[in-house]
Amino acid sequence: MALFLKYFSGLQGNSCNTVSYPTRTMCVLQGTPLDISCTYSHPPDATLTHKYWFKWRANQEPRDLQSDSGYEGRAEYPVEETGRSTLRITDLRVTDSAEYRFTFITSYYEWKSILHGTTLTVTGLRVEVTPVATVTEGQRVTLTCITSCPLADKPSYIWYQNNGPVTGSENPENQLVLDPVSPQHAGSYSCSVRNYPHLRSPEETLTVQCTMNAPQTPSVSVSPSGEVVEGSSVTLSCSSDANPAANYTWFKEHEDSVGEPGQNYTITHITSELGGHYYCQAHNAIGRHNSTLLFINVTDKSSSLTTVAVRTVAVLLVTMVIFLLIFLWMRRKRASRKACGQRGRPDTGEEPFPGPEYENLPLTNRLAPAAQREPIEEQDDIHNVSIHISHSENQEVPHRSADSPVQSDRAALQGNDDWTVTYTSSNVCSLRGSTVDISCTFKYPEKQHDLSTTVLETLWFTKEDRNQKPVDLLSDADYTGRVESSCGEISCIGSSCNRKCTLSIRDLRQSDSAVYNFRFKTNQPGGEHTANPGVALTVTDAGGAHEDAGGGLPPQQSRSTTGLNYVVLHLCHLFSDPDLQVKVSPWDDHTKHLDCDSMCANPPIIWYWNGQYLAQGRSIGAYINSINSYSCAVEGYERLHSPSVCKSTPSLSTATHEEVNNFRVTKIGQIKYQNQL
Repeated sequence: MALFLKYFSGLQGNSCNTVSYPTRTMCVLQGTPLDISCTYSHPPDATLTHKYWFKWRANQEPRDLQSDSGYEGRAEYPVEETGRSTLRITDLRVTDSAEYRFTFITSYYEWKSILHGTTLTVTGLRVEVTPVATVTEGQRVTLTCITSCPLADKPSYIWYQNNGPVTGSENPENQLVLDPVSPQHAGSYSCSVRNYPHLRSPEETLTVQCTMNAPQTPSVSVSPSGEVVEGSSVTLSCSSDANPAANYTWFKEHEDSVGEPGQNYTITHITSELGGHYYCQAHNAIGRHNSTLLFINVTDKSSSLTTVAVRTVAVLLVTMVIFLLIFLWMRRKRASRKACGQRGRPDTGEEPFPGPEYENLPLTNRLAPAAQREPIEEQDDIHNVSIHISHSENQEVPHRSADSPVQSDRAALQGNDDWTVTYTSSNVCSLRGSTVDISCTFKYPEKQHDLSTTVLETLWFTKEDRNQKPVDLLSDADYTGRVESSCGEISCIGSSCNRKCTLSIRDLRQSDSAVYNFRFKTNQPGGEHTANPGVALTVTDAGGAHEDAGGGLPPQQSRSTTGLNYVVLHLCHLFSDPDLQVKVSPWDDHTKHLDCDSMCANPPIIWYWNGQYLAQGRSIGAYINSINSYSCAVEGYERLHSPSVCKSTPSLSTATHEEVNNFRVTKIGQIKYQNQL
């Protein structure tokens, strides 16, 4: 409300002397600037000679603020308009709180009045904590930014904890509520108003006490662990979570406390009498809790020496067995490579061939009984590995999974069951130029030592650098542009987590034959784990593929040695695969036993007669004469035939197929083959 102060010293027409204050009271923050203004008037015929502002003091003469030592350099009168005056005070102090009045002097009059001017209150900021400054976690705490008078314009408040702004605390309310309060809220708090963040209140300290609790079940350990030799030193350790911190006392079962109270108990020269069950008790002002029993097994030195000797012998035996297994494995690999190098050549074994040729000879195409089969070279176990064949852009080869009937032997990381790596298979055999996927699943604890486990790195490798560190295949120059490594989503069940990772190698080369190991690294202490041995990959040569332009087989001649007829076995290529070969052995007086031998595994076999489908099965009985040529292929890779066996091919016949009484009958010229459906 404007206060109009008028003093009539005499009428000058209708004019008089007046002073008006637009604001009666003001509340301003300490340290900020302030403008106080008023309007005044006097008769027009009077000349204004002097005007000024003063701080009203009872029973004291007015004093111009610009000459008042208490306002030196802080009070000024900005440029004024006629009939209006403004007092500006900077860097306000609490002592500036007072009533301020304006006066003027004319040529024949001095303004004086007993009426009030503008009353100013200068206030600072103060933090108040309720209920108290020291609280227990879980309570509700309210911090209030207090002033001695309500500030004008309702400013926004900003809160600070330990000299840093509290996120999201700026708002028109002058309170900060912590509900529930926690130990992280403890610290020094201050407040300020917007636009003046440098003018903060004094700090107020909030202390948050943790909830007190009795000790949890203590955990106990012994060092060194395992069997304890008589005369050695043993230390027992105990720990428990408690607030306030727990004290510890050690006991032997059915006896009083042993040694001095403390978290660790050391026996410097242990004897068999000191062996047995021990436990510790953790206690504080809230309560106490006993640990589980810890058994100390003390053995005498002679028993210890015997145990060491037995263990040494056991280690030596295991080492010998391992070396023997490695020797046998290498020997088998050499035999396999030797056999692989010999394949694709004409079979020089000469089989007697009967002179007469028979027509309309019914032959049952079947698998040879196990007793009749001759053992073929030992093959490495091939297990469930997805294989992609891609020989060229123009040749489409189907994707297939090489599922082997042989039982899979999985390789896993030895040691703690919480950390394992399990490979899908331990041996893989694949064709040169194809793509192979090698997979594993690794397992680790979700949390250990109160630290959540994070997987930092996964990699596949076959060799180490000069510092004996694994060389990641992704950065190995021998695999540039041919390898990809991917891992699936993490699956956690209970306290363990699992993750599957897959290594894909494209355009396989024979130099890729190696043992592939998987390694993963975590944030846990000593958190690098490698499963060794890994997956042994064998890459075999798929051979060159070409097609006979004539669509048939080149004519060959039979030869005779010492008066006996022998079948000359020839290589008749039609997309031939030298890692498949047809082995010939006598069946009976008129037929031969043909066995399709594969280096990699025991896959499903398809037989072809002169390039046409004939039957399925590992072995067949065949009558080889001038019109017969036989080859085999693995199901799913029909365009990669084995080298054919034949006598000669002066002419070709056409194969026809029909189903008769649940048999598939194949007729080639005058010869019939039947295969049960």
